[in-house]
Amino acid sequence: MNILDWIVEQDYRKLFIIPMVLLASLGIFLAFNGVRLGTDLKGGTVLHVEDVSVDSSKVESDIKSLLGKEEVTVLSLRSVGTGKKGMQIEMPPLTDEETRKVKDYVSHEFGEAKFSIDTVGPALGKSFQGEAVKALVIAFIGMALVIFIIFRTFIPSIAVIMCAAIDIIETVGFMSLFGIPLSLNTVAALLMLIGYSVDTDILLTTKVLRRKLDTVDERIKGAMKTGLMMTGTALVALIVLFAVSTSQVVEQLAIVLIFGNAADILNTWITNVGLLKWYVERGGKK
Repeated sequence: MNILDWIVEQDYRKLFIIPMVLLASLGIFLAFNGVRLGTDLKGGTVLHVEDVSVDSSKVESDIKSLLGKEEVTVLSLRSVGTGKKGMQIEMPPLTDEETRKVKDYVSHEFGEAKFSIDTVGPALGKSFQGEAVKALVIAFIGMALVIFIIFRTFIPSIAVIMCAAIDIIETVGFMSLFGIPLSLNTVAALLMLIGYSVDTDILLTTKVLRRKLDTVDERIKGAMKTGLMMTGTALVALIVLFAVSTSQVVEQLAIVLIFGNAADILNTWITNVGLLKWYVERGGKK
């Protein structure tokens, strides 16, 4: 008996414990710890330095000591088109004196490197927060409408939507656990994750509900073979991207999608499979 046969033949009510424990654990941690906001969503000062290769941990430590503030993040950057390197220093709102100290530090450490400073006010950061939430909500509602139009049955549609919602919650929980900030960049990754999440759920639901030649377990196994190949391929590509990237912005995008796809494996092939088997066993009533 292979692993797919073993999973399909298990009592799905017992397997539910695995994704539910993960969801509860990450949900509780997220509720108490929250998620760190990036400067673009909370306001602050961002300094961009061009054409430099840096030890981001050293620069971050130096500026924390210089300002006497812990809320400093240094990201190494690389242009995809030109390959030029740089860095981005994210700091809380600074006084004129603090800004001068940071400029003097950059000039001393990196000579004639070009740099620029942007300030995001708290009100603008709050506005960006609202726009980011609005984008996520609209994308999720649009996805839900498409799912209902495709399947036109309540329980299978809700199962797909619920699994996508759990994927997002668990991914944000992982971000909180590992200190990955919620920024405009990682919000983009969460928007991508909505699409990643429903791909395998649509594949599974379509095969189980619309293919009548095989037994339910055989349909699930067929969908699982294809779906795990899809997710596995995406994970390999994302892991390689994370491993070879020299840009922390790209690394954050990749790791958020890795967390989301890993969570989706449990939620599709345990949670959604269990709900579909229960739905079919009770006669597939709408």
